[in-house]
Amino acid sequence: MKQARQYIEEVLSGKELVCENTRLAVVRHINDLGKSEVEEWPFYFDEREAQKAINFLRILRHPSGSRGIAGERFKVQNNQAFITAMLFGWRRKEDGQRRFTKAYLEVSRKWGKSLFAAFIQIYIGREEGASGGGVFTAATTRHQADEVFRAAKRMCEMLQKDSKTAAGDFRVMANSINIKSSGCFIQKVSSEAGDIEGKNPLCATVDEYHDHPTDEVLELMASGMGTWDAPMLFIITTAGYNKEYPCFRVERPNAVMVLKGERRQDNLFAILYGHDSLDADGILELDPDKPEQAKEIIRLARKSNPNLGSTPTVNFILDRVRDARNKGGSTRVRVLTKNFNCWVDAPTTWIPEEKIKAVMRPIPIEEFYGRTVFLGIDLAAVKDLTALCLFSPADEERPAICKVFYWLPEDTVKSRNDVAPYSEWVEQGYINATQGNIVEYASIRDAVYNLQQNCTVHSVGYDEWNAWETTAELTAAGLNMQKVLPRYSHQSNPTKRIEMVILSQEIEMDDNPVLLWNFRNIALDFDSQDNIKPNKQKSAEKIDGVAAMVDAIYVWLQTLATPVFSSYLFDEDAELITY
Repeated sequence: MKQARQYIEEVLSGKELVCENTRLAVVRHINDLGKSEVEEWPFYFDEREAQKAINFLRILRHPSGSRGIAGERFKVQNNQAFITAMLFGWRRKEDGQRRFTKAYLEVSRKWGKSLFAAFIQIYIGREEGASGGGVFTAATTRHQADEVFRAAKRMCEMLQKDSKTAAGDFRVMANSINIKSSGCFIQKVSSEAGDIEGKNPLCATVDEYHDHPTDEVLELMASGMGTWDAPMLFIITTAGYNKEYPCFRVERPNAVMVLKGERRQDNLFAILYGHDSLDADGILELDPDKPEQAKEIIRLARKSNPNLGSTPTVNFILDRVRDARNKGGSTRVRVLTKNFNCWVDAPTTWIPEEKIKAVMRPIPIEEFYGRTVFLGIDLAAVKDLTALCLFSPADEERPAICKVFYWLPEDTVKSRNDVAPYSEWVEQGYINATQGNIVEYASIRDAVYNLQQNCTVHSVGYDEWNAWETTAELTAAGLNMQKVLPRYSHQSNPTKRIEMVILSQEIEMDDNPVLLWNFRNIALDFDSQDNIKPNKQKSAEKIDGVAAMVDAIYVWLQTLATPVFSSYLFDEDAELITY
């Protein structure tokens, strides 16, 4: 408890710089200690139970990290000791069980959220579990669900090496950890995998809740906990930009109101690390290369991550601010939400228009002749804009070049000229108008065949929407067709690469106002792992040229490296426990 008490003292004295929501979590504890002396108040604080949990955290080892960190025992920080003490020290007078059965933790990246959640799961599963008790990491996607589970799995494997007792107590399998002494098991579930319903959770971690579009996962876990006297619903998240999602709209405001005493929810522990509104406004106006301003950046960053200096490093934060100041757009959003834990609005501009114009020039088709090229096809609805992107990577003598061709039915040109100057773009040759009210996909195929005669067409990336017939014919013509799915795993790297090569001026793009308009319309989706992808539904207007560009860059990137996957993630025969 020494570390927890020190944290309390330093927060209350102002020595530890925190935001108001963090301070209120400490004040709530002090106030509740006073209330616990009253016989009628139903809770008490047990330092012995608090210290027991802190000691367990200290014996765990880092499952990953750089040399000198991976495999080392946790160096518990004061703030982590405080949170652990709160979760396990507060008890109900009636039965001695944990007071807090729900927790909301909001803190920036690199604090160790996933590792801390893994500790919670292992500790509750082993020390508080009962036969048949399920401990789950719950998320919307398989990948996100695996973040905490993978950490828990590796921690248990290292516990087995450190302790003969643990060696006989834990059975670590591909997709499940069985705990013999308690009869509990630890698993991952996701709505994407379709295995989230019908569970009976003793403990559930809902990871990166800011990224959940609905409360489905949270409610499925919470509604299944009625069997247990003291379950734990542990919500961990960074800030985000989807302010219409339930994290920002429901859970966060509820947590803040409880901390302020405006609502009573005795079973909820909440602590939020971040910024008071005035602090967050000018973070990226500060220059990391000016010593006094760099100090202010670090001061603000420490409020969102009290472990700054341990993880992450000071230089890492300063580099992130430089990135955000230089690039803006999606990088700005990622830095503010992930590294400073600020809730922000989505960027209205992905890449500044002046940066795009700086790499544009007229590029005749003949410049691609004789070069290796990668194509991207975005076949929209038959009455809408369709795009074909032609990309040739840089070689020792020539820069990377890119050109986009467009097709649109004549009837759409006339009926939708109020949306964009389609008629003008057709007259100027930037859009190919096809007769009638539908795009003749044969025109796109003919354009590809022409490129096949004059270039080395390595591969063609395509969105499968409306593409079956076209892709079948192109495949029959000997072209290597590769499907590009509307997922982060397919679209994030090429989207980031487009941003990088434009901002660094490592590409030359054909000067086409339609493509510039597409860039102007882009709205991005973000996930909790800093992945991004264009979202057609959210975008202001058409983005087909950029979508085709993403497809072309995707197939090019596939030639640069072959990813290596951890085999257990794809093991269809992985052992699972069902009840």
